[in-house]
Amino acid sequence: MSGTIFYYTGTGNSLWAARKIAENLTNPVSIFSMIGVVEKPDIRGSDITGLVFPVYIWGVPAPVLNFVKSSPNLKSDYIFAVAVNGGQVSNTLVQLKTVMAMNGLTLSSGFEIKMPSNYIPWGGPGTKEHCQKLYESADKKIKNIASAINNKEMRDVEKGSLWQRIIFSAIYKMTFSMVPG
Repeated sequence: MSGTIFYYTGTGNSLWAARKIAENLTNPVSIFSMIGVVEKPDIRGSDITGLVFPVYIWGVPAPVLNFVKSSPNLKSDYIFAVAVNGGQVSNTLVQLKTVMAMNGLTLSSGFEIKMPSNYIPWGGPGTKEHCQKLYESADKKIKNIASAINNKEMRDVEKGSLWQRIIFSAIYKMTFSMVPG
């Protein structure tokens, strides 16, 4: 089994998660950024393909959506996604699954990993001790995620509570409907 993980990161949390997932997989995995890639790698030989990215305003970041829409070679036996977040994954992975389906792709499983928050107005990452606990918890979850990937387990995507999916999805849609382009 060979694999490819594509990541999008702003502060490094998603890159960290992508590397940790790769370390815990049974077979070799190549890791590529979704941004700045002049030629998208041809991954037709990959048995698994992963997308690792942060949650932005309770949804999928626009560059990740653009990557999915412009990458016809994402087809592989097993596609997984990991949404790194500061505590509220909301409807992010459901949104990604829908966009992928509209582009002829199947999301086999979707996981969320809680990491220190990078959103300063809501308190930022927290204390050093709090961050350490989050990293330890994330490391344990990554081992479970890697096990599911190694076994190519088909799983429903992880999502937030109903109120989060309703309210935060509405905020995401309002925010991005106001962005020109």
